[in-house]
Amino acid sequence: MIKLVYTNIYLKDGYLRRFDEGIKNSIISHFGKENFKIKTNSIKFDNLEFIYPDINKIIVGNSSKKRFLNLMLV
Repeated sequence: MIKLVYTNIYLKDGYLRRFDEGIKNSIISHFGKENFKIKTNSIKFDNLEFIYPDINKIIVGNSSKKRFLNLMLV
């Protein structure tokens, strides 16, 4: 039951969006606004450029959440 409760809490879109914002803010405070382009989700570090994942592609939606939770019962 604990496993299901935690899974349900952390799969909620609101939690994931707040977590994503916190990560972005942490990157900006550590590397500076000039190194994190929000529009392109790109991070420049040591002459390298990384693409930060789009949260909208990670959030799975309600039907996928139900399938995932059903798998957790096994």
